Amino acid sequence: MTSSGRLDATFAALADPTRRGRDAQRRPRRLEPEPFAEATEWLEKYRRIRAANFQRLDVLLDQLKTRELKAKKSKQKTKKR
Repeated sequence: MTSSGRLDATFAALADPTRRGRDAQRRPRRLEPEPFAEATEWLEKYRRIRAANFQRLDVLLDQLKTRELKAKKSKQKTKKR
């Protein structure tokens, strides 16, 4: 099974409502750590990408705020003259 196939199977198992029943329906299970490690690695990769995107957005917003403040100050100076 490919890595993405294992991830799909892991997420499908976690989302499957039939695996979460009443206490009487619970049966002891063994958790295999490998699929969770792969899922964590995959999630961390996309978390880093999103964090970088948000950092770039913060920089852009700061630049836009600075331009807006400069434009307002420039207009105020022009009106005073």
